[in-house]
Parts: sequence; C-alpha cells; structure tokens
Amino acid sequence: METRSYPHTYLSFCVAAVLLVMSVMPVLSNVNQQNMVSVSQDDATLLYLNLKWQGAPPGSEMKFKAQKELDDEIAHRKHDDDSVYHILNLLFGKEITSTILTSTPLPGVQTTCLKMMTKTYEQHCGVLSDYGLKYTIVFANMCGAGISEKQMIDAASQACPAREKM
Repeated sequence: METRSYPHTYLSFCVAAVLLVMSVMPVLSNVNQQNMVSVSQDDATLLYLNLKWQGAPPGSEMKFKAQKELDDEIAHRKHDDDSVYHILNLLFGKEITSTILTSTPLPGVQTTCLKMMTKTYEQHCGVLSDYGLKYTIVFANMCGAGISEKQMIDAASQACPAREKM
C-alpha cells in the first residue's frame, strides 16, 4: 500500500506519544499520590510498552522483545489507520473522509449493518486491534450513509489486497 499523509499523520501521533513518555518519565521514577499522571487508554498501551523497553537492560533479550512488542503495536495501529482511511477515501473521496471520521453516529444504526461492516473489514484487512476499535463509530457512520455490503467488500478488497493473499 502506498504511503499517504492524513490530517493527523501517524508519525505525528507517534512523536507525540514519545514526547508524552519523555515528559512523564521524571514523574514515573518518583511516583506518589501527588504526581499521578492520567493518559488515554490508547496512549497507556504505548506508554507501557515504551517504559518496558526503556527499563530493559541494554543489549538484553528483554530489550529486544520489548522493542519488538512496541514495533508490532505501532505497526498494527498504522495498519488500522491506513486501511480505514483508504476504505473511506475509496467510498467517499478525500473531501468527505474527515467528516465521516469525526461525525457521531446517527441514532438507530442497525446492529446488523454495523456487524456486517466490522466483519467485512476484518475478513479483508485483519482483526481490529484494541486501538482500532475506535473505528466502529466510522463503520456506523458508513451504515448511516447507506454503504452497502458489496461497496464495503469492494473497498476493503482494494484497501487490503495483500491480506487476501495470505
């Protein structure tokens, strides 16, 4: 899949996450009730994995495994982001994609449609990570916009062609 730039690029997200980790490191080294830090659940996973990597002895197997876990998490998030953006661009065009991403779902979205959208995505692009579950709102918006199962299958097949060959 080709590289794309989006309104909120994944690289800027990763840089922000690393900066967040760096900003809380002094606090985490001397944690007490007065120094507690709150982070979103999405960021908490990255923070945990980064702290695990930083705390491992240099050159150790633990350091290598922690780096792999962090790399895998970032890669899976990037895959979810890229796949959903690509599907939306195919279905709605670049102009409307940001609206679909930020809209709240209309009330009364049929659960059968939402299940179909999620299942179709997962068949063609892989299982959504915990981070990727945020896109169920996008799938609900697609249902509200009248996207059919065939349209979703066609878009997911184009967005994730390598997945189908596995």
